[in-house]
Amino acid sequence: MFAVMIILLVLSVLIGWFTLPRWLPLIASHWLPQGMTLSLTQPKWEKDILLLDHLSLQIQECELLRISGLSAGYSRNKQGTERYWDLHIAEVYSQSQCLSQLPATNTQPAPLSISVSEILSSIPAIKLVIDHFVPAPWQEFAGKLKFDSSRQGHRIEGQLSGSQYSEPLLMELEWQGQNGKFTVTQLNTHTQPKADNVHEKNEPQLWAELPWSFSQSQFVIRNGKWRWISAAQPLSGGVDLTLEQWKKGFNGMKVSGRVNLLTQNEFGKGNVVLSIKPTPISLTNAHIPLQLTGQMNRGQMIITMSLPAIVTGSLATPKITFQPGSLFRGWGKVSENFTVKEARLPLAGTYLTRNGFTGRLQAIVTAKESYWGTFRLHFDGYAEDFIPDQGNWNWRYWGNGDLPPLKAKWDISGKGSWKQSQITVNALNTGFDTIEYGLVQMKAPRLQLMKPLVWERSVTKPALMGDLQLSALRTDFRSGGFLPPVEFRATLTG
Repeated sequence: MFAVMIILLVLSVLIGWFTLPRWLPLIASHWLPQGMTLSLTQPKWEKDILLLDHLSLQIQECELLRISGLSAGYSRNKQGTERYWDLHIAEVYSQSQCLSQLPATNTQPAPLSISVSEILSSIPAIKLVIDHFVPAPWQEFAGKLKFDSSRQGHRIEGQLSGSQYSEPLLMELEWQGQNGKFTVTQLNTHTQPKADNVHEKNEPQLWAELPWSFSQSQFVIRNGKWRWISAAQPLSGGVDLTLEQWKKGFNGMKVSGRVNLLTQNEFGKGNVVLSIKPTPISLTNAHIPLQLTGQMNRGQMIITMSLPAIVTGSLATPKITFQPGSLFRGWGKVSENFTVKEARLPLAGTYLTRNGFTGRLQAIVTAKESYWGTFRLHFDGYAEDFIPDQGNWNWRYWGNGDLPPLKAKWDISGKGSWKQSQITVNALNTGFDTIEYGLVQMKAPRLQLMKPLVWERSVTKPALMGDLQLSALRTDFRSGGFLPPVEFRATLTG
């Protein structure tokens, strides 16, 4: 009888092992959010190492997480004093936008009965290496990721390296009791020669330093700092963030905070502040009012903004709707010969997603070119998922200006569109009071479009084409002659 029980037990274990890809997803579904499913291939056991070819989490038809080439073993360190989990993964690919497909729910989760210190202390000793980590849609942060935690101290360390970084990024989480700090630095492995052929390593560059603390009801980041080093202009700022009732999870907590951006150019310092008043957040059905105000100085330009907005929808694919009073303004030198006196971009009623702007989109520009004079143009139309060279923007336009080389004042009106990388002017009507150039004077000339003016901005196949017609009531010559009403047509190609 005992032998039969042993045989049945062994058979049960074997059956459970070889059918694991079938029953484990069913059990996991009781803990996973509604709509999320787990799938995996048959694991293998070789030389005390667990091997798994494929594991994925899906939300409906969208693959949230894909893990390929997983191996896991339980090893000892070189001294033999500590054991740790040795994990190696060939590739991890995640798509955060899949979270938007989770069904919306107003159900409040049960508060956690565990503290942050208990959570951190329960992390086992792990050495994890991911050869290729891709967090879509932020592919710029893709690379090789290393993760290391030790039981010897309250510290977790990670390292990210990739072709887009000149040096690896080091991420460190340290804590003591209810306080801690998270830092991100860029390592600098290059050395600089000093006197007597002595080489000295450069100091690592700090990207972020976020001191944090927590209590039973609050998680707080206070006096945090961040920096972004770029060739164009270094950026920096501060971070203050409070999560109320953090134990209730995403659908139960409130968020408030302030993040600022500091810039500087020859006109002085600029400061842009993003502020959020205490408001509930939801992972799938957010409604977060925020305010973006301040001034940004870049190059020889100054940009100011006052943008009250509301973030709605899934936090993975948020929709930002701009409220009444939302306005961008800018002025300054674009080049030595071209100066923007004022550019205005009213955004009230428009909304922004990852794909671009949608809604009524206007742009009013007053500018001066050192040779061609001053002009003012107003564009007004409807945009759909628009950012430059992506999406669509159909507009009407009008304006006026002066043309010193031809001693002329002019006005203009028409309509056009910007679709993907192609700008098209479908209608153009330009009038001048007069045109004088050399020995010629044209009275009441008008410039009209006979065929649409098309500018293809594609890098691979740029092109410009269109037909124009210039007409004048009378053309006088200083020698005494004149021409009756005349029309000139020109074809543009290039």
